[in-house]
Amino acid sequence: MTERQPAADVLFVMAIRPDNRYPFIVAHCVNTAIFAAKIGAGLGLSRSRQIQIGLAALLHDIGTALIPENIVNKAGRLTEQELALFRERPQRSYRILHGMGDSTAYLADIAQQVYERIDGSGYPLGLKGDEIHEDAQIIGLVDMYEALVHNRPHRENWLHFAAVKEIIKHSKSAFQRKHLKCLLNVFSIFPVSSYVRLNSDAVGRVIETYPDQPMRPKLQIIFDSQMRKVLAERIVKLSENPLLNIVDSVSERELKEMDDAWEFDHYIDLENVPAGALHASDRYEFIAALHAAGIRRPQQFVGFLPWRTLEVYQRLLTEFAIWRNLQGDPRQPFVEARILNDAGILGHYAADAAQPHHTTIHFNGWAEGAPNPRGFTTARDFHARFESDFVRAHVTFRDVDALMTGAPMTVEDVRELIWSHVQASHAAVERMYELELEHGFDPEAPPNPAVTEFVFRRMVEGAQLLRALWWSAWTKSEDLAAQLRAQGWTP
Repeated sequence: MTERQPAADVLFVMAIRPDNRYPFIVAHCVNTAIFAAKIGAGLGLSRSRQIQIGLAALLHDIGTALIPENIVNKAGRLTEQELALFRERPQRSYRILHGMGDSTAYLADIAQQVYERIDGSGYPLGLKGDEIHEDAQIIGLVDMYEALVHNRPHRENWLHFAAVKEIIKHSKSAFQRKHLKCLLNVFSIFPVSSYVRLNSDAVGRVIETYPDQPMRPKLQIIFDSQMRKVLAERIVKLSENPLLNIVDSVSERELKEMDDAWEFDHYIDLENVPAGALHASDRYEFIAALHAAGIRRPQQFVGFLPWRTLEVYQRLLTEFAIWRNLQGDPRQPFVEARILNDAGILGHYAADAAQPHHTTIHFNGWAEGAPNPRGFTTARDFHARFESDFVRAHVTFRDVDALMTGAPMTVEDVRELIWSHVQASHAAVERMYELELEHGFDPEAPPNPAVTEFVFRRMVEGAQLLRALWWSAWTKSEDLAAQLRAQGWTP
């Protein structure tokens, strides 16, 4: 039987994310309540019982409010005295809740027993087995899981897979088998919205789990095996792909690092490029030239937009050639998916090349410290207002399409084409700031004709560049495919 984690369960998805938007004690209690109710549902408990256990979990650590904040939030290891004080919170929680009257007696008892363990290894009373209320046993389990998968003042969060392994390895005798099994079924080893790496080196986000196959969830691929970001939706059901296996979990920090790896490829600050450096044969020779000129962080202070555009074009050309040589091969649809994805990525870089902000140090308002005798705007929102807000308000596909003239043509020197487009965009930087000064790119006001003409022209330039790159990659791929066949290349 397949159990799908409901996409609409926003609370559950938020609870398993390892972020730090709220004080950890508050977040811990809320998350534990959500997890406890989930386990209750997984165990088949009644709706009223699920609500009851959720409320008990929400209040189980209320005694922490009486522990000094410098101990609760201490980044280093607690001293024996501090640890002893911290372990008093079950009794303090009990006293607070018990003092509220008979109506909270159940909550008080649960709070006192959450840190007890069925093998007698818990505290504060050293209870065993059935001496511990089942609700306290459940809350104790998810309390431990929640603490592991979220950051704490003294450590970073564990990945879900590592947290489950830790609990099974060191605390298996502390909890009932059926509760541990339910934990695996409800959260899965790789929960919904977590990230994993496959044996192909691709990285995916878990979108559906299966209790009978916890190691083989359904994934949405985020990065392919070459660490290229996947723009088109690509879904992989591991249960139907026996050659693919999960080899590791991936943290959100690692995922951000993967995403940021391409951050500097979306612009080039031409003012910072030393004379002659653009004649470099490739990205790496270009970087060497920048270092030789004394630029210590070229990726940040210069950028690599034209190089990245050329590299993605070359990748598309190769994929077209491989596709031509795979006629009738069952792998051809996979290459088609790669072609569509990379054609879309190339479109992004072509748009960047046509946007003047992406070619200058004045990328987000006129740069501070740069000469500005005409008083051009320094507003930090100019970039987004120009390329997003204004375009959405005043430009349609038909506006741009009507200005696209002629048929696509194969370009012999693709590198020169890309470089010339980037330099043409850079030449338009000052005019763009003049129009902002004289008329403004206001998405909520009727646009000035000179402003719309300028925007239309930049968008048409980007569209023409993209059309030329797509068409050239396709037409030139025929010769490349023949060369590959002549060289004895076989897919």
